[in-house]
This record gives sequence, C-alpha cells and structure tokens, in this order.
Amino acid sequence: MKLYAAMNRLFRRSYALKLFAVAFLGTHIPLLALLGWSIWRGWDSDPLLVQVAVLCLFATLAGTALTLYLLHGLLAPVRASAAALDAFDTHAVLPQLPEDGHDEAGLLMRGLNRSLRRIDDGIRELEWVARHDALTGALNRHGGNVQLAASIAALAEGAAFTVAVLDMDALKQINDQHGHDAGDHALVRIVDGLRPLLGPNDWICRQGGDEFLLGLHDDVRTLEVRLADWSAALVASDPLLRLSIGLAGYVPGEHAHALCRRADTAMYRAKRSGAGISMELPA
Repeated sequence: MKLYAAMNRLFRRSYALKLFAVAFLGTHIPLLALLGWSIWRGWDSDPLLVQVAVLCLFATLAGTALTLYLLHGLLAPVRASAAALDAFDTHAVLPQLPEDGHDEAGLLMRGLNRSLRRIDDGIRELEWVARHDALTGALNRHGGNVQLAASIAALAEGAAFTVAVLDMDALKQINDQHGHDAGDHALVRIVDGLRPLLGPNDWICRQGGDEFLLGLHDDVRTLEVRLADWSAALVASDPLLRLSIGLAGYVPGEHAHALCRRADTAMYRAKRSGAGISMELPA
C-alpha cells in the first residue's frame, strides 16, 4: 500500500494513470540506459550507435503505446466494478458483471455481484419488515399510511376508492377465554379471509391491536353489501369473530386523514348500534 499511497499523491483520481506511469517508467529504462551508454561512448565514435539508438527510441515508443493500450483493456473489470458500485449506491441498480473469470479481476467481479445481491436482498427484507405486520403479513400502520397516500395519488379521474375500518368486537374475550395464541389465530384468520375480496390494487393494513384498514378500488355501496355478506359468513362460522365495519368513499381532493376519520366514525356508529356495518357518506 505504500507505493499506492505515494502514487496517489500524483494521480489522485485515476488508477489507470498510476498503472500507465509505472508501465511508462518500466518500458523506458532500457532506452535511458542505452542513451546513457551512448553519451558515455560518444555519438561521433560509432555511427551505428546512432542508428541503434534511434531504432530503440521508436521501438520503445511503439512498445509503450501498445502496453498502455493493453493495460487500458485489462483495467476494464476495475472500471466496470467501480461503475457498478456507483450505480448501486446512486440508483440501487444491481450489477450484471461477468462471472466467468478465475483470476483476481474475475473474483472481484463475481464477489461484487454476490455481495451487492445479498445487500439488496437484505434491504428489501428490511423494507418489507418495516411496512408489514409480523403476525398477519398485512401492512402495518406505517405501511398502510404510505399505501393509502399512494392509492389516492394514483387514482384516475372519476375512479372509485373506498376505505374500510374493521374492528374486532371480541378479541379481548378470545384472549381471556382461550389464550393469546387463539387471539393471534383469530387475527390471522380475518386477514386471510379478507384477501379473496381484494382486487389487484387493493390492500389490508393492521392498524394495531384488533383494528384493520382496507383500501378498496370499488364503490362504497357495492362494498357495503360485499363486506356485510362476508362478515355474516365469518360470524356464522365463529360468533367470536364478529366485527364492526365502517366505510367511507373517497371524495376528490379529500385528505387521507379526513377519509380515514369518516370511515372511523362509521365504524363506531356500527359498533354502538350493533348493526355490524355502516358507511359514512360525504356531507
């Protein structure tokens, strides 16, 4: 590393120039030795010596040019690796470096491919964990807030979008009577039961505890009937899985927080009345 540190003072930004300088020095040592010997002997003493010196000069220049050209080609793996690191760091683009080499450059590219893939997998896993509920696999509160904002932003003009708030009425009773494992199983069962109702752009969020938030790309009245039928079938299979459900249809220009607040109001109205489901229409 001492030589690298010394060369770095001269060529701070280019590894290629460092190698070129070393190659240039190495290829010119014979020429410098010949010139020194020629001067010591005297140019006039031997005309052949001048011819040899000139020939060596042109041969050395040609050899230097060829050496620099070949070194530039051999440095391609280093340049490609540096570019791959920069692309991953700046744009999160995974590299596609060749992996068929078995020398140090090949090992560098193969190791870089594998390391960056592992890093990318780790980042994606952490992002998934940060946005999902570990028990049910649904989005967590943070993930739901992000997805709600994205869903509203992506809505086409005139497209229907409904938010539904679902609250389990008897989770505490299940936990007290049957244990927390049974309560966890009930939460998972509800999420798994809701998944078939979702369209390709719909989503489920576990807000925390026994409350869920759904983002559904459909009309609020249609969803009221669909969710009421689904909830009735769920309760028929297990009375402790009863839910209070509130729905609110998106109004163009409405803030996500206001939309959720209307759905929350409808859910509490359903809970107080015992109706099971209620929808909140805009004023």
